[in-house]
Amino acid sequence: MVADTVAVAKDRSPFSPMVSDSVHYEERLRMVGKDKLEDRLTISDAAAFTHQWTVTLSYARQESDWIINGDCTQNDRNPVTNGVEGLAPAGSAPAK
Repeated sequence: MVADTVAVAKDRSPFSPMVSDSVHYEERLRMVGKDKLEDRLTISDAAAFTHQWTVTLSYARQESDWIINGDCTQNDRNPVTNGVEGLAPAGSAPAK
């Protein structure tokens, strides 16, 4: 899976002190084993860096299915109501 992100609020990025408004994040996620996920993150920002920066993160499957609520909800166009994910109407803008 590839996640291509071009708009992150400066106060929501862990890299905010270092990057400009034109930062571009690309993540390539893949399973590298039965219980292991690899996330290759590339950060490109010509205004802040002389070349793109890449880091590879590894994650092991945990027994629990618990995740941090709200981690990935900024500009989410698919609202969750009473624990059920819904779909926003086509062409709708993110809530502010």
